Amino acid sequence: MATHRAQGKRTVHVDGTMLVAAEGAGVERIPLQGIPITRGGSIGFQVENAMAAVAAAWAAGVNWDTLKSGLASFVNDAHNAPGRFNVMALRGATVIADYGHNPDAMRALVAAVDAMPVTPGQRRSVVISGAGDRRDSDITGQTVILGAAFDEVILYQDAAQRRPRRW
Repeated sequence: MATHRAQGKRTVHVDGTMLVAAEGAGVERIPLQGIPITRGGSIGFQVENAMAAVAAAWAAGVNWDTLKSGLASFVNDAHNAPGRFNVMALRGATVIADYGHNPDAMRALVAAVDAMPVTPGQRRSVVISGAGDRRDSDITGQTVILGAAFDEVILYQDAAQRRPRRW
């Protein structure tokens, strides 16, 4: 990355608590605390998503004030981005709805949940329903990952499963 930047090319990276976009000597810094979906930089995959959004918007010529405003105002709730790490409070519990659909997504979900504050003695439960067009090995891999990370795993077969592909 240092070589790329020394050649005057663009980079986007994280430095401590800041998302940094640099080109040559020019640098824009955006505090992760000001990007709500990252939860102060603690949710790794959301930091990566924010970096990708910055790089894409920068490449498209979006001005920095607009870009920073978009990052600060974007929320991934059930209305705006359903099933994309929607965090809700319900009767004293934290509920997360996420459409992770492969083992890598489950590892990212577990890392995100591990980064969230926990009250001592709280149990962690997960409900999983695998999409119908996934390989059995992927569904098994997901449940193994979740089984190791949660106190209770509930396997649920949704009536609206997608059908396996027929080639």
